[in-house]
Amino acid sequence: MGDSLYYHEWALRLAAGESDKSVFFQAPLYPYFLGALYWLFSPDPWTPRVVQAILAGAGCMLLSLSAFRLFGRRAGWIAGLLAALYAPGVFYDLLVHKSGIALLLGSLIVFFVTRFLAGNRTMLATAVMGGVTALAAMAIEHYLIVVPVMVVWMLVSRTIAWQQRMRWVCGLLLGVSLVQVPFIARNYMVAGEPVVASSSAGLNFWIGNGRGASGHYRSISSNPGNIQFEQQDSMRIASMALGRQVSGGEASRWWLDRAWREIAAQPSAWFRLMVKKAGLALLDFELPDEDAFGAYVAESRILNTLGGILRFGMLLPFFAIGAVVLWNTKKESRPIIAASMAILCGVILFFVFGRYRYAAAPFMFVVAGSGAAAFASMSRGKLAAAIAGIAACVIAFLPLKNSHNAHLNNYLLVGERAYALNRFDLAKGMALRTLPLAPPNWAAPYDLLAQIYLQTGEWEMAEINIRRVIAVQPDFPKAYNLLGQILLNVGDARARMGDVDGAIKSYSEVASMGGAVDADRQSARSRLERLAR
Repeated sequence: MGDSLYYHEWALRLAAGESDKSVFFQAPLYPYFLGALYWLFSPDPWTPRVVQAILAGAGCMLLSLSAFRLFGRRAGWIAGLLAALYAPGVFYDLLVHKSGIALLLGSLIVFFVTRFLAGNRTMLATAVMGGVTALAAMAIEHYLIVVPVMVVWMLVSRTIAWQQRMRWVCGLLLGVSLVQVPFIARNYMVAGEPVVASSSAGLNFWIGNGRGASGHYRSISSNPGNIQFEQQDSMRIASMALGRQVSGGEASRWWLDRAWREIAAQPSAWFRLMVKKAGLALLDFELPDEDAFGAYVAESRILNTLGGILRFGMLLPFFAIGAVVLWNTKKESRPIIAASMAILCGVILFFVFGRYRYAAAPFMFVVAGSGAAAFASMSRGKLAAAIAGIAACVIAFLPLKNSHNAHLNNYLLVGERAYALNRFDLAKGMALRTLPLAPPNWAAPYDLLAQIYLQTGEWEMAEINIRRVIAVQPDFPKAYNLLGQILLNVGDARARMGDVDGAIKSYSEVASMGGAVDADRQSARSRLERLAR
């Protein structure tokens, strides 16, 4: 569903030999990886799930080796086990989504960064580090933030001769260029635009920062959650505003300019939004989404068990303790700590999803594991580290309004997406699960149930649920439109059963209903006339 369906269909086209002839709207590495798997094996979603599980295991090993290289054997064991037992990671690794390879890609970056920090500080090592980081950013865009972090660290390392530092920087940027330039050239050749990788950055920035932003995803599309429609609507809206047909890159720049104009118009509101997004990025709770860990954890004994051992709210305090312990005792850790925080800041700059902040997890595992190992042997500084951990724990588990009814929101989102895909049994099951959790004034699950029952021909159940919607939200125009459609079908069903009085009652209500669409009112009047004859 959602992004996963988009990547799946993109990969199917690639596996069938179709090539992309426009600027990428989404980062291309994952669909090409997926297309290769479909071509080699079969277009079955279980193929990438099995492969990604194996790659995630390799990522855990890389993180263990990275921590071992810098901080010792105990740190390596702890970092690897944290990565292996991280409950959201187990879930994300099995999604048909770019998050499914985030652990491996992040671990590769960490591996080459720690290799450089541990002593292999040649220009070739920095070029490899830059190339790996740029390649990972072709799937997880936030990883590109690691490049400026490393550049800054190299430039401020004053104990090293400036000539050597400049060689490091040049090697790093050369590695990035060797990966990025072909993508830029490809986009220029197919569309005449030097877009780095994808053309969705401007829109994503507006989604997270423009007027009306809430800190998490909001759709501009007539078909929410469908990236293909979002791409079309992004270009359509920008074209209407500029009075001409625009390309993907031009649309991205227009959305970016619009976001900055709206930020400039209300800077104090944007500052409050950034504070809110920072809180959302650090919360243990994950914002509702059909691909969210929170939507499925209650359905899986494995995820539920692991979630009690280690999830984001528990990783964050370990990371905070590790960052405080290592900052002064192991100066080689500073770029990894800074990269962890920079990736989280990148998520905050746009909009927050649990699977997006998962990109920071490989860096956080190394810091948390190494910090835990160092904490045990510390003679001083334990108090400051403990205070940092407690503060992080308090922040992660703040009872913010957004965290209420998490399962309710997640189930409803899964139900709505299943309904859009005509999977009515799944949609109904998800909607029914929300009812025991729903507050009395929440109409959304009843609205979804009414639509499902209308599609499956259960007219009376559809009528019962849409009347509940109207009772809770009497000023909701769509509910009256839907009630009109349902009552026409109820009247037809009663007429077929010989219940003329019941049919007349249903048709009469539609004919006199101000909220019904004109076509339904006319149909109801025609049916009444036919019954009268």
